[in-house]
Amino acid sequence: RVLFRSNMQRFVTMIMVVLDPVTHKATIVNAGHMAPLVRRTTGAIEEPSETIAGLPLGVTDAVGYEQCEVEIGPGDTLTLFTDGVNESIDAGGSFFTIDRLRDQVKRLGSDAKVAGPAIIEDVRRFLGKAPQNDDMCLVCFGRLMA
Repeated sequence: RVLFRSNMQRFVTMIMVVLDPVTHKATIVNAGHMAPLVRRTTGAIEEPSETIAGLPLGVTDAVGYEQCEVEIGPGDTLTLFTDGVNESIDAGGSFFTIDRLRDQVKRLGSDAKVAGPAIIEDVRRFLGKAPQNDDMCLVCFGRLMA
């Protein structure tokens, strides 16, 4: 409400993930942000919160967001990112794409310490000498194998 009432004519996307270390569940609230990618140990990719994403903060003063829960099993990872990652544009005008990011997350496996830096390096290689056209944020974490 504060952002909307400031009349800045701007909005902010946001995603919030609360982890419960006892139940191994992640509660996700999404305000117009990219849905996180959950990689299961099987290699399957899920995008929880994609269907419940609300409006970005500041679009309206009406507040109300749905939440979803996802269980994080041993070896599962979560990748959160801003659209500056998947919408990176190389010198030829091609986009990095969400499909390429999904493929990277799937291929890189269940070690978030490896996946995060590998994704960043892939985006850098993709960009080449092209300038970065948007802010980028990437967070990878997961549950250790039992």
